[in-house]
Parts: sequence; structure tokens; C-alpha cells
Amino acid sequence: MKKKHARYSPSTLENLTLCPCFAYPEGDNEAAEEGTLLHKALETGNDSGLDEGQCGLVQAARDYISNIKAALPPGHEDHAEMEVRLEDLTYGTADRVLIAPPTAHLFDAKFGRKGATDAENNMQIRTYSAALLNIRPDLESITAHIMAPRAHDFTSATFTRDIIPAMCAEITALYEMLDDPFERKPRANGDLCGICARASKCPEVSKAVVSTARGLGLPVPEVFKPEALVSTRDRGIAQLIAGVLENWAEQVRKYNLDFVRAGGEIPGFIKRTRSSGVRVPRENTLTAFDTIRDTGFLSERDILSGMTLSVSELANVAAGVRGTKAAEEKIRLQELLGELGVESTIIYLQKDKKQKIL
Repeated sequence: MKKKHARYSPSTLENLTLCPCFAYPEGDNEAAEEGTLLHKALETGNDSGLDEGQCGLVQAARDYISNIKAALPPGHEDHAEMEVRLEDLTYGTADRVLIAPPTAHLFDAKFGRKGATDAENNMQIRTYSAALLNIRPDLESITAHIMAPRAHDFTSATFTRDIIPAMCAEITALYEMLDDPFERKPRANGDLCGICARASKCPEVSKAVVSTARGLGLPVPEVFKPEALVSTRDRGIAQLIAGVLENWAEQVRKYNLDFVRAGGEIPGFIKRTRSSGVRVPRENTLTAFDTIRDTGFLSERDILSGMTLSVSELANVAAGVRGTKAAEEKIRLQELLGELGVESTIIYLQKDKKQKIL
């Protein structure tokens, strides 16, 4: 293959290995923004802007690195974020690198919900290791670490200089396949299809929809690309299928979770527990309010500034106090608050039982 400039980072190459047609959704999302924020804190040591839980995630990664660092000899190199490049094939930035020739430690943080993948078989971490060994001839080996503190999962693997030609050959073969229109075909993948920007156009996803719809005895639309739906009939059928698949998926998650809670195991999945945040139940609100105020932690005004009023809940309280109906008190509250109260609305499609799609 003719040499080209580095087109993809190792993380993108890893996804393209699983599906050559994968594409990230455009624009930022909350998880990506949080990941950027946490990586920045890990790099700079500045935790400003992070909440308590996020600080804990970054600190867990720092503690893991510190334990490795403590065993290294004096005078070792410590790089907070280090750019690496594997010839002209790919490039990237390692989150942290500790170098003590003839060996080194490379760290990659994953702050998402998923656990750390097996470092030995992770393309991104193998590529980073090959790149660092390639630019540092004084190194004989590298131990690479994947840190996933949110999942309490940390894995590592050690690579020798043999990884350099192996990764060069693997990435070159991948580029050759990506450049061949007859070889670059989509592959269904459980980790990628749910986030791929091209899922609506993917024939593999369409096959799954067709198979599922027919298996359930549902009508099948003439086209499957959401943006290509033209007739109202096809739109109705597609909406019906979407609802069935969502309901099926929700029930699968529920029954599988119940199965695992009862001691069962599902291959490829690990039961994880994470905090969804600390909240004060309604019945404890007054006691909590008095405790915060009476201890001097915050004034009444400051406490109230951190609270949100529920018109429905206040209407229930008012109805209990006055012996009236909650619906009547809700109307009175809304009139009293005027523009201070904001009503949230959602728009959705509901099946009209009086009409048939076909």
C-alpha cells in the first residue's frame, strides 16, 4: 500500500476493525463532555469544576498510577499526556507515560460506564505501545494499563518490541481494506450499532429489523432508512415496529437483570453497581432542612436556593391541610405563581386504536 498521512487515531481504528463503516455521531454529548473534563483534570491535577463523584474517579486513576510510580527508580521520566506516532500510519495521545529504561508504563483512562477491555487485545493500547517503543529505541518493553475507575476495573499487559512490526502490518491491512470499496462492508456489532451515526442507513441493521418484524408477524415497510420514509403507511409501520422493539428491549433488560440478581450469569456481561446520587426522601425533607439550618451549615435562604418546588406535591400538601381536592389546589398554585412556574411538556406518538395502519 502506498504510504499515506495518518488518517485515523488508534481509538477510531479499533472501531473500524469491528465495523469498517462505523461513524461517530456528530456533535458533543454529555458523556463525551464529562470524559474531556475528567481527562483534563487527570492531566493537570486541577479538579475545579468537578463534583464529588467525578473527583473520586480521577483520584482513583491517580492512585493507581502512583502505586506504579512508587516502584520505579529515581530519575524516571513522567509525562502527563504524551503524543505518540507510529510511522505515518496513526497518531494519538497517551494519558500518562512513565519511562525508566529499558522499560516504561503507559496509562489510558476510560471514564465511561463500561469496564476496561482486555489490555492485551485492545487495539488502541497495543498501538500506543508500539508507537512509544518505535520512538524510543532505548526501551525493550512497555506495560500498558487501561483504567476504568467508574467500573472499578483495571487491566494491564506487557509488550516487547515485536509489537511494532505486528501493529504496522495490522494497521496497513486495515487501511487497504478501508480503501477497497468491494471489501469495505458493514458488520453488525453489539458495541457499535447502538451509537453509530450510520445505523439508520445500515443494511445489517435493516436485516435485523426485517427478521424481527416478520418473526413477530408485523407488516414490513418498503424502505428502512428513517429519512427515506415517504408514504404515511410506511411511517405508521415503522413507528409500530419501533415501539415493539423498544418494549421488547426494555423487558429483556428487566428480566436479565432479575436473572443476574438471583445469581445467574450472562456471558459477556458483568453485574455492576453505581450510585445514582444521594437524595432525601420526601418524608425526611423537613428533618433534613432543620438539620442543615440548625447546624449552621447553610442559612434558610441558601438551603431554599438549592431546592426545586414541585407544584403537584405542594398541591397535595395543600389539599391535605385544607381538606380540598389536589386538582383544585394545583390550579390555585399555578394562578398564584404565574410566570414563576414552568410547565414541562413532551411530544410523542400514541397508537390510535380506532384506526388500522393497513
